[in-house]
Amino acid sequence: LLDMIVVRRIIGQPQFSTVMLTIGIGVVMRSAAAMVWGPETRSLPTPFDAATFRFGGVVLSAVYLSILATTALLGLILFGFFRFSRVGTAMQ
Repeated sequence: LLDMIVVRRIIGQPQFSTVMLTIGIGVVMRSAAAMVWGPETRSLPTPFDAATFRFGGVVLSAVYLSILATTALLGLILFGFFRFSRVGTAMQ
């Protein structure tokens, strides 16, 4: 909706205008959300909230380990997609 109403009107203008417009839209949307729901940060509960693991002298939260594992898994999936699928090799 924003693309149709706002962004498409500046097609043909310098790219700097588009960058500044999208940054401005982001600031306005973030400010509007802060006015409606408040500025405090809210988080969703995870199944890993209190769990921690110790590896020698290093203490790691289960949340960070799950983020690391998910990132590695998605990286492998993307590697496989771009390396072995017909669409992935065409995109390269």
